Amino acid sequence: MFGSTEADGATPAGLDACNGHVGATALGETYHYHASVDFPNLPPCLVGVQAADNFSTTATAGVGATRAGADGRNEPPRPMDGGPGQMPPGFDVAAAKLGISTDRLMEALQSSGPGRPDLAAAAKALGITEDALRTVLPPPPGQ
Repeated sequence: MFGSTEADGATPAGLDACNGHVGATALGETYHYHASVDFPNLPPCLVGVQAADNFSTTATAGVGATRAGADGRNEPPRPMDGGPGQMPPGFDVAAAKLGISTDRLMEALQSSGPGRPDLAAAAKALGITEDALRTVLPPPPGQ
């Protein structure tokens, strides 16, 4: 896909309904698309025949993945070391003690918004007492 001009800076001519045409590229005379100057900038359609049954992958997550991971999610496994965007250490054990998934535990804790979780609201969402929740949660980092 090219920007809104040809490689030489010229305005593209003869664009079809999909904002594409056959023109000079580094590969010779080939069909290619151009971005528009107006939002959303991307071609409104694609030209060609849709490929069928010719895509295979060994991915276990994302586009083309054919099976869910061991935990039933079609995404990469979540690290458990507590880094940014990762499951805090000990939350897998806490969820197991409560008999729920780590996803459900995290959703309940994050439902009160950013910052420190509202444990009373999280416990209510999980249908348990706040004391039961506090008992299984690991201590905050650095404590």
